[in-house]
Amino acid sequence: MVIGAVAIVAVGVLALVVSEPKKGSVEWHKKEYLAAWKRINGITWHDGMDRYWAKITGTPLKTKRELVMVSGPTLPYSEALLLHHEALIRLGYLVEERFEVSNTGKKVAEKAYRLAKEAIPRDRMECTQILSWDRIRGITIIAPRQDMATWEKVLREAGVTESGR
Repeated sequence: MVIGAVAIVAVGVLALVVSEPKKGSVEWHKKEYLAAWKRINGITWHDGMDRYWAKITGTPLKTKRELVMVSGPTLPYSEALLLHHEALIRLGYLVEERFEVSNTGKKVAEKAYRLAKEAIPRDRMECTQILSWDRIRGITIIAPRQDMATWEKVLREAGVTESGR
């Protein structure tokens, strides 16, 4: 019985080690990028527990500024985010494209974003950045290479671009 339990634990540990992405790979940088993004935006497991504790005890949540004063700035996470973002670009997972625009209204932008969220899986959408959104500079998007055709399509469907790029 004890030997069986030890064997099960050993197999579980081995499976965990084998399933971890190799350091430096696209999957590893993606995992680290998303972890840093979640820490910066306060959506980690720990942040959820803090919100739950505040809810059941009736104590107010600390603001981002108060948290920075207590735990230090989020700069290490920002640096990690930038490091992994640059690696994902260097490895060819993320690409930057600029789209010419003919319509930049808020409702049109919201529609394009909603259509993209419906068409693109969440893990890839979390790696997407919209850098500019105006008639002069157009729309600059950094996203996984495989999603650029989808972005072009949803921008056209939303009425943002007349004929694509």
